[in-house]
Amino acid sequence: REAPPKRRPEFTERMVHSRLDWETGAKKYAARGVGKGSLTCVDGMLYTLSIDRLMGFVRPSSEKFDLISSFKIPKGGKGKSWAHPVVCNGRLYLRHGEFLYVYDVGGGKEGLSP
Repeated sequence: REAPPKRRPEFTERMVHSRLDWETGAKKYAARGVGKGSLTCVDGMLYTLSIDRLMGFVRPSSEKFDLISSFKIPKGGKGKSWAHPVVCNGRLYLRHGEFLYVYDVGGGKEGLSP
């Protein structure tokens, strides 16, 4: 039986949020964030959803990775959470399997609420 292939060191490097210098391509910082997944950008904020149901709100910054808040979406859907987060009319829509979760992100005093 053949041994599994060795993991390439740059593989984990591709699973982080990075800031690069536009002119030189030099890496300014890198951070794990919520992990591998999808994202959308609304009103200057990154809404990141990992394949493991972890939702994160990231403020883009030239100085550091700025994770403002995060939470895990409820269990219910099967498998990984592959769908992209969608924001419309102050609501965040997250689909996991056959479930759709809606959160108020419209800036109300209560903050995020399911």
